[in-house]
Amino acid sequence: MPLVLGVIALLGIAAAAFFGFRILTSNNPSSQAAPLPTTTSTSTTDTTPPSSSSTTTTSANAASSEFAAAQTALQECVARATAAKAVVDTASKAATDWGAHIQGQNDINSGARTLIQVKTETWAPTRQAGPGEVEAFKSAQAGYTGVGGCQNVSAVPAPSDLKAKLDACAARQTALDAYVAAAGAVLNDWATHLGEMADHAGGHLNSFQAQENWLKRWREAPSHLDPYRAAEANLAAAPACNA
Repeated sequence: MPLVLGVIALLGIAAAAFFGFRILTSNNPSSQAAPLPTTTSTSTTDTTPPSSSSTTTTSANAASSEFAAAQTALQECVARATAAKAVVDTASKAATDWGAHIQGQNDINSGARTLIQVKTETWAPTRQAGPGEVEAFKSAQAGYTGVGGCQNVSAVPAPSDLKAKLDACAARQTALDAYVAAAGAVLNDWATHLGEMADHAGGHLNSFQAQENWLKRWREAPSHLDPYRAAEANLAAAPACNA
C-alpha cells in the first residue's frame, strides 16, 4: 500500500510539471511566430526627380536653333548688301554724269565756261554714256530687289557676337533702302532728259521745245540730286555688313 501511494504521488508531480510548462510557453510572446513583413509598392516614376540631363539637352537644342536662325538672317543680309554694290556703282556713275550735266548749265549762267566748252567737255561725253548707265542701273536694281531677306533682323534672337553683326547689317540696310530710292529718282530724271534729247535728234521734238524741256529738268534736278547726295553720304557712314 505505501508503494502504490508513492507511485501515485510521483505521477501527480510529473503531471503538474508538464501542465505548468505548457502554461508558461503558451503565454510567452516570444514563442509565437513573427508575422511576415509587409511591403508597400512605390512608383519610382512619381518619386524620382526629373533628370537634369533632359533639361540640359532641351536648352542646348534651343540655343542651337537660335544660333542657326541668326546665322541664316546674317547670310541673307550679307547677300543683299553684296547685291547692292552693283546698284551703288552704277547709280554713282550715272548721278555723277547727270550732276555734271546740271553743273554745265550753272557754269554757262555764271560765265565760268562758254556754251561751246560745256557742250564739248561735258554734255557730249556724258550724254553718250547716259543710256548705258541707265540700263546698267536697271539691271543692277532688278538683281538687288530679287534678293530677299534682311528685314527686322535687329529683332532676331542671337548670341552677342552675332547680335552685333546683325545690328550693323540692319543699319546698313536702312541706309541702302534710302540710297536706292534716292538713286532711282535721279536716274529717272537722267533717263527722261536722255529720251528728250533722243527725240530732238530724231526730229520728234523741235529745238525750242527741247530747250524748254532742258531748262525745266535743270531747275528741278536739285530736288532729287540733293537728297541723293545726302543718302550717299549716309551710306558711306553706315557700318559694313559682313558675316
